[in-house]
Amino acid sequence: MIKVAEPENPGFIKEDTPLLIDTSEVLRILSMSRAGYHKARNSGRFAPMAIKIGKKVLHRNQEVKDWVNAGCPPASKWRWEAQ
Repeated sequence: MIKVAEPENPGFIKEDTPLLIDTSEVLRILSMSRAGYHKARNSGRFAPMAIKIGKKVLHRNQEVKDWVNAGCPPASKWRWEAQ
């Protein structure tokens, strides 16, 4: 069950916020090319962990946002903990 955001509880996830986003959505959010994304992942410059479900590669929406807010550190320096 997804918890609805409330003004007094800002840590809750809004009902319309997807928890996982696919690579195409990551590319759109970050204004990145597919080739640039794969190059960054393979070199360790793209830190958010990929989750593979079947053939789909997904990322945690919140982790991508937190990674950007932290200044896009390399994978070697990035540690994300769900709140």
